[in-house]
Amino acid sequence: SKLRFTATVNGAVMADTIKATAGILTWELPVTGLKSSGNSLALRIEKTDASRASFVVYTNWIEVFPETGFRSWSTQCQVPLGSSFPEGERRAISWAQNLSSESFACVVLSDTAVARVELPGGKDFEIDMPDNWRESVLWVVPGGSFKEPVSVSSASPGRLVETLSSGRTVYIYPDEYAADMPLFHRGRSDVIFVGLTEIYDEFNGGVRDPGAVRTFFNHTVNHWAVPPAQLVLVGSGHFDPRGFTTARPCPIDVILYGFHETLPVCSDFLYSVVQEGTLPQAAVSRIAVDSRTELQLVAQRSAEYSDPTQESGTWQSVILGAADDERGSDYHNELYHTQDAEEIFVDAVPDRFIPERHYLIKWDWNSNWKKPEARQAYIDTWSQGALVSFFLGHGSFDQIADEGLLFIEDVDLLSCGPRLPYAFFGSCDVGVFQNPSYSCIAEKITVASGGGAIVASGASSYSFGGQNADYFTRILNHLLSEPQYSIGECQWLGLLDGGLSSFNSNDKPYIIFGDGSLHLALPDSGFSVADPEMLTSQLCEIEGSLD
Repeated sequence: SKLRFTATVNGAVMADTIKATAGILTWELPVTGLKSSGNSLALRIEKTDASRASFVVYTNWIEVFPETGFRSWSTQCQVPLGSSFPEGERRAISWAQNLSSESFACVVLSDTAVARVELPGGKDFEIDMPDNWRESVLWVVPGGSFKEPVSVSSASPGRLVETLSSGRTVYIYPDEYAADMPLFHRGRSDVIFVGLTEIYDEFNGGVRDPGAVRTFFNHTVNHWAVPPAQLVLVGSGHFDPRGFTTARPCPIDVILYGFHETLPVCSDFLYSVVQEGTLPQAAVSRIAVDSRTELQLVAQRSAEYSDPTQESGTWQSVILGAADDERGSDYHNELYHTQDAEEIFVDAVPDRFIPERHYLIKWDWNSNWKKPEARQAYIDTWSQGALVSFFLGHGSFDQIADEGLLFIEDVDLLSCGPRLPYAFFGSCDVGVFQNPSYSCIAEKITVASGGGAIVASGASSYSFGGQNADYFTRILNHLLSEPQYSIGECQWLGLLDGGLSSFNSNDKPYIIFGDGSLHLALPDSGFSVADPEMLTSQLCEIEGSLD
């Protein structure tokens, strides 16, 4: 489509044009009125087709070049050599004056690698274009003016490569949370804590990049005797880690893999997809906190939840299931949410658990098509505590169900105290935490002041109703029958049960919020009884104990 481009320099319009473009745009324009310093450039991009409701422009890089194309800083000069060139081609360069015999050239090969090219001296020379040259730019540097290390010598591998060889659970944390990490040990012997700085230093030359974490995990798979079964990322994250549009911290970067409409889509499971792999090789959860205060709250709750001497009761047998009603944004016959929830209760929940059904079809709408009574009843029921809570239906980052079953401001009203459920939101967008402009329900419910959930899961993008129910059913089968696995592992195993097709089509964007290495607080599963002597028509006493 056609777009209008306007360029303003120091408040004055320099150019105004309409272009039909896609891909790389090179725009040449005259500029006047430049000051010796402190110049400002503003670019405005507008749609010209009024019939289009919206449009999105993505920019990876904007750079301003003066007309000559040459830029100098102090005694160094950047020389452009053409926008494209074949490897091995030669370029002839003429200088205005002789270069000293000590001058040399640098070329950029990668983010962390630079090659030095010796120059013959004089003012005219030719140069072969090195292989794998990333940018078609030559830096000409007089001898002695380029910063160089005092010495370079061999060094032993760092702690991660040299000393670590196994660990079931690995917590990955930014430096600012280091002092609080021992709170998550909880007496376990197979837990390892790894700082992001260590990972960046040993696996990416000190450069911040989520790919370094993936490389570290790939190293554990290839070299550890017992690779981790679960990663716990400590810290929130979003798609603007450099802070161009926000001051919100981004302790742990997100891995983006696509877009839905205008929103970048992310998946933490991609941290454990090893080189040339297709499915995650470990569970990945995220303690999505923005401060040490929130982190300490999660640590305290996690310790209490995993302590068998802490509060137990009927809540550990309750499965709370909520379903959207038949009215959606486009259709008024969406009974499948309720039907899917009922199938889960009938087919996937064993008889020893207590089903608590909260179906929106039981309540009437008010004049605004909302159901406030259903909302209050949901909050009240949740506040009594449950082992598992799930929702199937429509949702967004700050609301579930069009009728308003729960809003993000309601999470602090979920006053279940230590009776915290694992919460699964089978809906679109309830796990959209990657937008720096706002938080989401699935994220904030794990740090709610009065209760909320011990671990929660929601999709960071669009998802599909029937597939959401299938995914949760697979997760629940592991949760309720295989206590040897953690909550995060059960969700990971449920994902693997669905295979690559389900992972790519629906399950990939689901984020596990909270400490996924916790095990579900299942109730005692049985009791043992001593063999009594049974006599006809006489009372007998039975003695036993709970396992």
